[in-house]
Amino acid sequence: MLVGDDDIIVREMITTRFKAFGFSVVGANDGAQVLDLAAHHHPNIIVLDRIMPGIEGVAVLRMLKANRPRTTFP
Repeated sequence: MLVGDDDIIVREMITTRFKAFGFSVVGANDGAQVLDLAAHHHPNIIVLDRIMPGIEGVAVLRMLKANRPRTTFP
């Protein structure tokens, strides 16, 4: 799982909660870092903040969708 949020408190809260349920979680604090970590870790789940420094969440989502394998998502 990848959590992209520039607010460290929110990011840590989400990360801690999902780790408690057995998820492997990595965190990113901006859009560029989300894209880098997504390319490296290939997460099954990505949680994005809408407003982040640099590349905002909706733009990151569009970029991820544009580069995804067509068999991964409906």
